[in-house]
Amino acid sequence: MVNVPEDLDGVTPEWLTGALAQGQPGTVVSSIDVEQVIHGSLTKVLLAVEFADNPHEVPSSLYLKAAYEDHGIPTSVRSEAVFYAIGQPEVDMSTPVPYAAVYDDEHGVVVMENVVVSGATITDPRVGWSVQLVADGLAQLASLHARWWGDGRVPGIPDFEGSNALGAILM
Repeated sequence: MVNVPEDLDGVTPEWLTGALAQGQPGTVVSSIDVEQVIHGSLTKVLLAVEFADNPHEVPSSLYLKAAYEDHGIPTSVRSEAVFYAIGQPEVDMSTPVPYAAVYDDEHGVVVMENVVVSGATITDPRVGWSVQLVADGLAQLASLHARWWGDGRVPGIPDFEGSNALGAILM
């Protein structure tokens, strides 16, 4: 079991190797460079990764998402990590490609593709969105909610004290 790093200093080549091993066994990280940290409600970290072995062709540019801000809400990333680990394969919606999703009872970390390389834009929450961008986002959320409409239970989704991870994801 891979632990959730308490802070960015805990995101080491050894940690990332262990996190990636869950879905990409045999992948070995030799070094990590932090290229950018985006502060917000959660911390998004752009990583440049070098591999000693990369049999699954994991990209060398990845984003790590965690709650490393003083005001961050660790359970929100925990729910996102649970979604990427268990729920995301069950839905037909556009998401970043997850390479690792690690969580415990209180925290979570997600390692995902660098969506900018794929042509996406990381939006600034202080800038308004176009009507089309909001409509596209609502269509994605509708797809997510439709998958579990009237059910609410997904095999493998853990219950955490005070909340069900799926419920938190859908909120």
